[in-house]
Amino acid sequence: MRRKTLDLLLTLVGAVVTVGLIAASGLLMWGSSFANSQVHNQLAAQKIYFPAANSPELQNPQIKPFLLPYAGKELLTGQEAEVYADHFIAVHLSEIGGGLTYSEIAAKAQADPSNQTLASQQQLMFQGQAIRGELLTAYAFGFFGLIAHTAGRYCFYKDARFRRLTRYRYNNVPWDDGGRYFYIQDGDSVWSPGWKPMRTELDQYRCRHGLSRFPIPVHWPRVSAKASAG
Repeated sequence: MRRKTLDLLLTLVGAVVTVGLIAASGLLMWGSSFANSQVHNQLAAQKIYFPAANSPELQNPQIKPFLLPYAGKELLTGQEAEVYADHFIAVHLSEIGGGLTYSEIAAKAQADPSNQTLASQQQLMFQGQAIRGELLTAYAFGFFGLIAHTAGRYCFYKDARFRRLTRYRYNNVPWDDGGRYFYIQDGDSVWSPGWKPMRTELDQYRCRHGLSRFPIPVHWPRVSAKASAG
């Protein structure tokens, strides 16, 4: 295969990949925005607030470490919903049921229909688990939104602008660059005053830009050189 044909194929593949990533990024960012806005709007409609910092509810050692950073705030994000569901509602449900789950309480209530305490516990457990489930669903959607947002940004993490994804180059500057080069031979060593084309590790390199010209003095062992352009 000729080099020109190979370059064309690689360019077309890069273009297709770039278009695909642009489309994927747009869809992912839209999905992230949609998920986050839905979570925010649905939670805001519930008007749920974390207990205040001086609230007796925050004195519980199972609750305080998790809810204290959000004390007094309105619950509006998926992360906040997860904290409220798992470290506030879940703790109270455990206390109400004495460590038993809703299904275990319901089984006991069905076995003893006249027991009003069990009936009350069953109702409270059902309501609490329903609210907890809705909050965890909001957390899941918020997490999906975070994943979509991250994936959308990573589609451009190594884009053509940073010359990492495709062979496209802004302004189409060739890799070998145009112009003339100077070579200096010092014994068995050959180097150039500028970085290109030899890319030698120099002891000293300076570039001073002026209005009409800029000198580039360099130094390598035993030899100093100065190149000027204008």
